[in-house]
Amino acid sequence: MARKQLHKVLTVDPGWHTAVAYWSRETGLHPKTFLLNAPKVDDKIVKMQTLTDEFEIIVSKFEPVLVVIEDVGLWGNDARSNASAQRGDTFTLAMLVGMYIRVCYQWGASVTLLRPIDWKGNMNKDIVKERVKRRNCMSYEDFHGAKAEHVYDSVGIGLSVMGIL
Repeated sequence: MARKQLHKVLTVDPGWHTAVAYWSRETGLHPKTFLLNAPKVDDKIVKMQTLTDEFEIIVSKFEPVLVVIEDVGLWGNDARSNASAQRGDTFTLAMLVGMYIRVCYQWGASVTLLRPIDWKGNMNKDIVKERVKRRNCMSYEDFHGAKAEHVYDSVGIGLSVMGIL
């Protein structure tokens, strides 16, 4: 079975450490990856605006036709998801995703939201990392250090869209 090739596509794992992968015919299974880190300030608005400004730089540089962003939601009886919602983190993340979507539309890109269950099923971060490494033989710790787990997710989203995760 032939895999679907991605061209001019960004895949995004949003959050205070937003990971972005840019896919094209030239990159093949080795997308260009970026890790956007929120500033260490208490003001959530400043954090979100800073991340959005950095995201817009990437969107303006690559002019993607499609951006696939991991969707936000409460995931059933998941204790971590419910605790996040009680702290307000889920709603803050939803606002950040909305800001990213606005940037995409301003630059003419289509947006697809992809639920975690739809791209990775029940795989945890360790399994996603190993699957990504097996598919493209890349170790993102070399480029992104301790927060590379987010980069593995953004790359995993792309591999999933191609049907090869």
